[in-house]
Amino acid sequence: MMNWKCLRLFLAISFVFVLACCKDGKSNRLPESIGQPYEVVLEGDTNHIVTAILQESVPDMPQPESMFNIIQVRKGKLTSLYQTVRNRVVVDVDKRNRDFEVKISKDANAAPQVIIRIKAQTVEQLKSRLDGMRLRQILDESELKHLASVIRQSRPFTKTGLNIISMTRERIVIHLRI
Repeated sequence: MMNWKCLRLFLAISFVFVLACCKDGKSNRLPESIGQPYEVVLEGDTNHIVTAILQESVPDMPQPESMFNIIQVRKGKLTSLYQTVRNRVVVDVDKRNRDFEVKISKDANAAPQVIIRIKAQTVEQLKSRLDGMRLRQILDESELKHLASVIRQSRPFTKTGLNIISMTRERIVIHLRI
């Protein structure tokens, strides 16, 4: 009889512990990602091909302004701090690679996080096959999703009479109550 009570107590405590470890129904094992908005850690881009793509100017600006701030890291020299950055691009140009390949993984070392791994056999193959516009779009969407989640969680303007009603890729609608 006493063993059943102890077992029930143990199960109840375990259940509460499991619920406490979860946040919004998801496991909270990954650390929160770090990095400034539109910051990208770029690993292994020795020929500066991806760097040139990511540093293209934002259209319709009065002065040239690159879309992303880039932190360049040599291949294999990534520190643990950079592994938790929100946006990472890993470039691997090696003759041993099978073919050109782009893989996107999410939330590998931190959350939210996007890691884009680009593999090519030669520099020429990387130049000809990499879709720079799509690469910038993936990173831009990642940043917009992060910004939307920050706004959704904090709602900093509701007390001042400013409400953010909706946010789309093209615009942010703001309603000011006077």
